[in-house]
Amino acid sequence: MDTNGIRVLVLDDDPDLVDLAATVLEREYEQMDVVTETDPDVALDRLAGESVDCVVTDYQMGTVDGLELLRAVREQHANLPVIFFTGRGSEEIAAEAISLGVTDYLRKETGTEQFRVLGNRIESLVTGQRAKRAAAEADQRIREVYERITVAFVALDDDLQFSYLNEQAERLLDRDADALVGASLLEAFPNAEGTTVEETLRTALDEQRESHTEAKIDIDDRYLHVAIHAYPGDDGVSVFVEDRSEAVERERELEQLREELEISEGQFRTLRQTLSRPPSPFR
Repeated sequence: MDTNGIRVLVLDDDPDLVDLAATVLEREYEQMDVVTETDPDVALDRLAGESVDCVVTDYQMGTVDGLELLRAVREQHANLPVIFFTGRGSEEIAAEAISLGVTDYLRKETGTEQFRVLGNRIESLVTGQRAKRAAAEADQRIREVYERITVAFVALDDDLQFSYLNEQAERLLDRDADALVGASLLEAFPNAEGTTVEETLRTALDEQRESHTEAKIDIDDRYLHVAIHAYPGDDGVSVFVEDRSEAVERERELEQLREELEISEGQFRTLRQTLSRPPSPFR
């Protein structure tokens, strides 16, 4: 089947109806591959072992109704589109079906036009479900990348509210992401107000250009030297934070050593290059 194809399972205890549904849907929608069943138990077995993009089911099927089937489907497939396609039912049944997670509810009509309406709904629901799944997968991949990077990463919205932190940021800020997401920068860290950190972030947002600074910050009585790299986006600002505390302390010690040893500037530069870490990738 084509990667853009749609595999549909149509379930109804009327064999003539499922055959007609398959014929019309496959004729009108060339991307659809329709499989049919008249036995709910067999249909559930197929769902357990086969890949299906959408289920279309009648409500009343002998001793089994569509609500029972829907419960069983949702136990296996939480997000699979399920359409009730029935000539019977009531507002109460529709409400219960919705509470159980039915995706759509269509009334049977006469003629073949009803199957075109059904086909449009199937196509729309499957396309939407695939888009949501692709977006979720992309979001997960992005988060995995951010978790692998070795510097702290923070995402802030247009109001400077936290929307995401990676593990490095949690460690640097000594806060759990759950405690910060949704809070504003100044609510969480009042000492940031009026600092070059706040100015850098607002410059990135207001002027829509990347902005950088180095600053000494106070986090719960811990003083850190950090480099801030802020990159604006459509819905906020992405911030990379390098903890340069050790590097700054090392520079201070090296400068003190140079003064104590009274070595030349050239000798000092050679010593510093030997002992310093590689330059920041943000430079």
